[in-house]
Amino acid sequence: MTYVYVANFYSNSVTVINRTEDISTTYIVNRPDAIVHDPVNNYVYVADYSYDCVLVINHTHIIYKITVGYHPDAIAYDPKNNYIYVANVGSNTVSVINCTSVIANITVRHAPVAIVYEPPDGYIYVANSGCNVISVINCTKVIWNITCAYLPASFTYDPSDGSIYVGSYCACVFRVCNTVITAKIYMGGRHISVFYNPSNGYVYAGNGFYIGLINCSTRIADIGWLSCPLGMAYNPVNGYVYVTNYCSNMLSVIDNTILIGSIVEIELNLTFF
Repeated sequence: MTYVYVANFYSNSVTVINRTEDISTTYIVNRPDAIVHDPVNNYVYVADYSYDCVLVINHTHIIYKITVGYHPDAIAYDPKNNYIYVANVGSNTVSVINCTSVIANITVRHAPVAIVYEPPDGYIYVANSGCNVISVINCTKVIWNITCAYLPASFTYDPSDGSIYVGSYCACVFRVCNTVITAKIYMGGRHISVFYNPSNGYVYAGNGFYIGLINCSTRIADIGWLSCPLGMAYNPVNGYVYVTNYCSNMLSVIDNTILIGSIVEIELNLTFF
């Protein structure tokens, strides 16, 4: 069975969807802001922005509450060591969780708002939106800082060439290879969310009222209209991309490059397993 887990920031809940049906709503303490699945223990980890913790969900039940840094804003899973990495925007740190325990708090630069795992090197990339720097973490240490043009805000990894794509507030997407920025792709608008679709190899860049499609370093098409597309996830069962619309609280569904409809009223971020 494949479920979609949706973090609803303003209604303080996590919605669990089975294909197209809302099967359960798990109520969270306050402001769930990011979500990730650990395939080893089959838990879902939810960053609770206001209460400075990570909540652990087993199916539809909260089973643990883990205290992290101030205002956890992004979360990622590292399959190499099975750690969960949590970017705490208010304390300029990244908390490292092993199952249900914090084993390290790593100091990064100002305002970390996004985080992603890069498989070839096993590094964790952290977007510090307050200082135009991307921090690179190996296990529990910062080993590199990459200067980015303007306010990095989101990440996705492209396994076809080992690149990291960085969405930013400067209306551009940056392509990073081996800790070096190799391309700058203009998209327009602000706060571009980025997502890699494994079914077609394109990077989807959500911005304003549309999603731009990127192939390698070229913008090739647009999908619209949407309403502030923010979070995206791929369902391997049906091959659809699900998109959260921040301004309308609706979940849009994309089949390859075609917008085919909406499902249910939800909010911010989502994940599948």
